[in-house]
Amino acid sequence: MNRIVVVVFFIIAIVFSSCKTQQATVKNSIKDIDVDVLFNKMKENELQFQTLSFKAEINAKINRKKSGFGATVRMQRDSMIWISVTPGLGLEAARILITQDSLFFMNRINKEYVCSDFSYISQRFKVDVDFNMLQSLLLGNDFGDYENDQFKTAFDAGSYRLNAAERSKQKKFIRNNDDAQRILVQSVWLDPDNFKINQIRIKNLLDDTRKLEAFYSDFEAVDQQLLTTHVVFEIVAKGTVVNKKDNEEKMENQRFLIELDLSKIEVNQSITMPFTIPSKYQKMAI
Repeated sequence: MNRIVVVVFFIIAIVFSSCKTQQATVKNSIKDIDVDVLFNKMKENELQFQTLSFKAEINAKINRKKSGFGATVRMQRDSMIWISVTPGLGLEAARILITQDSLFFMNRINKEYVCSDFSYISQRFKVDVDFNMLQSLLLGNDFGDYENDQFKTAFDAGSYRLNAAERSKQKKFIRNNDDAQRILVQSVWLDPDNFKINQIRIKNLLDDTRKLEAFYSDFEAVDQQLLTTHVVFEIVAKGTVVNKKDNEEKMENQRFLIELDLSKIEVNQSITMPFTIPSKYQKMAI
C-alpha cells in the first residue's frame, strides 16, 4: 500500500511539474512576440463593415444618478451614427444623429431639439474624442487615423498589451487645431486567443484630468467576424461640483459609467437613418 501511495504522489509531482513548465513556455512566447506582428494581428481581426445595425440595452450611471433604456443603433462607416432611444413599450423618446462634425438630437417627449457641433459630446462627457474615435470605441476597434509607430508590447494579466506614450493623429486626417493638439497616452489589451481588443485606456497628453477606459467581452460571430456584445465605458474627469460646508469648498471628480449589451446585430444590410425635425419643435439652449 505504501508503494502505491508513493507512486501516486510521484505521478502527481511529474504532472504538476510538466504543467508548470508548459505554462512558463507559453508565457515566455507571449512576451517575445514582435510589436509589428501583434499590431497587424489586431488590425486583421477588427470588425470590417460598411453598414452596421444592432439593438442595445444601455445602463448608465452619471455621478450618482442611474438610468436605463433601450436603443436601436445604425452606423454608416466613417460617416454617420443614428440612434433611436426607446425607454419602454416600444415608444421612441429621442432620436440622435451624429456625423463627422455635427450632433443632432430630438426630444420626442418635450418636443425639443439640439443642433451642435461634435464638441458637445466631448463637453458633456468630459472626454476628448472625435467621430472616428467614438465609432471605434463603440465596436472595440483601434483608432484608424492615428500614427502606429509608437507602440511597445508587454504581457499583462493574461492579455497582450500595446502601449503608446504619445500617439498623435496622422497629418492627412488633421482637420483643425484640436486634431493637431490631440495627443493620446494609450494602452490597448488584446485577447491572446482571437487578438480582439478587450480593453482600451486613453487620456490626453495635454490634459491628464480626463481619462477613459473601455472594456469589451462576450464576443460573438457576426458575418464570419467577431464582435463584442458587452461594452463598458468608465470616464473620470476633474469635476466642477462644489460642496460648501463650514466655509470650505471641495471639488469632486465627475464619473460616468455606461454599459451596453448588444443584440440583433446585422452587418452590411440596407439601412435608413431618417431624421427630420418637426417645425413645431423648440430649439433647446445648451
